[in-house]
Amino acid sequence: MRLLNNRKVAAAIGFCVSFYLTLETLGKRRVLPMSRQSVFPGLFLAVLLLVPPAANSLAFGQGSVSHDPVFAFMAAGDIGGGVLTPGTFFPPTQQGQSTFVRTKKAVQVAIQTSGLPVGAYTVWWVVVNQPDQCSATPCPEADVFFNPAVVSSVFWATGGVVRANGIGNFVARTSVGQSLGIPGAQHVFGPGLLNPLTAEVHNIIKYHGPASHNPEVLWSQTHTLLGSCEAGANAVDLGPPFGVHCFDPQATIHLP
Repeated sequence: MRLLNNRKVAAAIGFCVSFYLTLETLGKRRVLPMSRQSVFPGLFLAVLLLVPPAANSLAFGQGSVSHDPVFAFMAAGDIGGGVLTPGTFFPPTQQGQSTFVRTKKAVQVAIQTSGLPVGAYTVWWVVVNQPDQCSATPCPEADVFFNPAVVSSVFWATGGVVRANGIGNFVARTSVGQSLGIPGAQHVFGPGLLNPLTAEVHNIIKYHGPASHNPEVLWSQTHTLLGSCEAGANAVDLGPPFGVHCFDPQATIHLP
């Protein structure tokens, strides 16, 4: 956190505050290798969803598999314009489940959800490496942000485009010691994943507005924290010093 400049600190705080305030009330262009974030998403989803939990636990060796709900999270905002009605929530309509795999060295998530607005998205890891140090479960904002004992971290997981059917399929993987991406834009703060078997992990689905036809803009919309947030993404203004951020229509939580 000390390595970030003031602008990056504001972006980091804004991202987490938007996430946890909602929870408590319910640059050089760089393309990261997608093979590290998403490996054959369709096949992975099919395997995890068709094989019984007891069987796929054995298939992945020592570790565990959990199936957790995806839920409506934040309402669309009114900052920067956009095609959505401000104040609207977007719960899953047909399916909303995440399948979460833990091993000794990594975690992987496969999210199948629906009811999302058409557009570009990012998905984020919020990792709490020491959830036993949190004051509540799930770990609240005060601990994630201000309690160093929980050893939390926020960083980019994956991104993509949702079509007219509103279905979102997202697959991401993170391992101990891996690169966390561009500081500020992808690596918001923290050391990444340290304790795969015992960490509390949240995945946040963030809307970045209608998908751009410009490849450079689309890359920013699907790979960075603030891509197009103030340009037609129905963003939310969290006030000073946090500023404007894209809103998060859905989320899922994986408890240890």
